[in-house]
Amino acid sequence: MKITKAILPVAGKGTRVMPLTLHQPKGMIAVADKPLVHHVIDELVMSGIKEVTIVMGPDQIVFKKYLNYIAREHAWNSAKINFAVQNKPLGDGDAIYSAKKFIKKGEPFLVAFCDDIFSRAEKTLPKILDHFSKKQAPVVMLVEVPHNSVNKYGVVRIEEKINNIYSVAGIVEKPNISAAPSNLIMPGRYALPYSIFGYLEKLYSSPRSPEVRLADALELYINDFKKIWGFKTQNTRFDCGSKEGLIQAQAHFASIHPYSQNFRRKTLK
Repeated sequence: MKITKAILPVAGKGTRVMPLTLHQPKGMIAVADKPLVHHVIDELVMSGIKEVTIVMGPDQIVFKKYLNYIAREHAWNSAKINFAVQNKPLGDGDAIYSAKKFIKKGEPFLVAFCDDIFSRAEKTLPKILDHFSKKQAPVVMLVEVPHNSVNKYGVVRIEEKINNIYSVAGIVEKPNISAAPSNLIMPGRYALPYSIFGYLEKLYSSPRSPEVRLADALELYINDFKKIWGFKTQNTRFDCGSKEGLIQAQAHFASIHPYSQNFRRKTLK
């Protein structure tokens, strides 16, 4: 089945980038001339997604106001925007489950987060969707990070690499640097089968964690089916859940914006 729907959780508190999130949600932080949520929806629509469900917190009405305003400007006239509410901060898996009513039974879907945006993002996401249509199993985006920073992320254990796609045999959350199984992490783009909702449901009664996490659901899936798949992007990743990544993203997207290019041409005359 082809993926045409996406879930975009934006209810996170953004504690790593305070004080920027004291007066606005993290997804509304502007990079160049549009907020993070706008960058990600652009990426989804350019990749062929036809319906996006925004999962926001109960007090984050600003997302609905912004996206309704943009809809009047016909920015995404080819895509439908839905809204769901995550009532309590119970983890990214709970946010995804909050949007289940917008996904038909048996229908695969994409999950994207605002924490990471990419240069030339439209070059990678269609490949992930294409691999999902072939594998009919979870396909996650992978990105390579320096070995000395693997302890900040969920790191994948690779079984083998076949034609630029990796079979993933496990996920280790924030491992010790010396024990990390690789330096490949999952930067928030996941093509998933409908059955992942069943694995999320199991986590609500699990004593493993007070939160429901997608990484744990993927681990349960791996336990049953032995592996999932990963596609490594060659595009530059900007970790916008950190101040360093936000500054880097600002520099990149501002430098390629037409306003900046017009300004440079005028000043060089």
